[in-house]
Amino acid sequence: MRRFSVVVFVVFSLFWGVRVDAQENSGERPLSAPSWVQTIEVQSRTREGAVYRWNIVSATRPPDPLPPREDLRDFATLEEPTIERVSASPDNSKNSSPRGPLADSNYRQNEQGEDVPAFWEAIAPATYTIEFATPFELYQIDLAPPLRKIGFSDFETLIQSSTDEAYHPIIIDEATTSRGASLEAGYLWEFRIRPEKVHGVKFEFKKGTLDFPDRIFLKDLDLWGK
Repeated sequence: MRRFSVVVFVVFSLFWGVRVDAQENSGERPLSAPSWVQTIEVQSRTREGAVYRWNIVSATRPPDPLPPREDLRDFATLEEPTIERVSASPDNSKNSSPRGPLADSNYRQNEQGEDVPAFWEAIAPATYTIEFATPFELYQIDLAPPLRKIGFSDFETLIQSSTDEAYHPIIIDEATTSRGASLEAGYLWEFRIRPEKVHGVKFEFKKGTLDFPDRIFLKDLDLWGK
């Protein structure tokens, strides 16, 4: 299977109601998108059924996101004081830890003070949840798997608002997936969402990759807000 078709398969497995942009069917491309970006329209699973843009970047790009805006910061870090609890499905390997994706590095320190690879691995289906002592306004969510062959595909992102204990799906304004710079690099998933004050963020991972469908791997998680 070609590289680009792998990304398309992953995107199609994520959402219902996928349809190619009419401009793509006519051979025209949106003026705002370069030739190496395919834009499709996706209908979300929210009650509103909102339609948003999904950008599929076929050119290589290192999975190293920059802050979406200068006034936003990442709340998903090991140093974040407002994190109350990080809970996840049981680890499936020695160095796996729910705190791994919060390290913002290829390595983290374990309980013995040793540098070990920073990631989380679990058997699918799996959940990963971060709860905060005080709410913050969430604008964007970025996720990255460790490698192209190990990661996740079919998943859903839920948030707990500051006024409701129940978790509900995010409302996406625009999403982008892009491949890393090397053949073995993972994908970077970026979700610009409708801003909402949240107490918690939960990921429900249903499937892994084509190579390892029964295992979930997460290397990096960023929650951009203020």
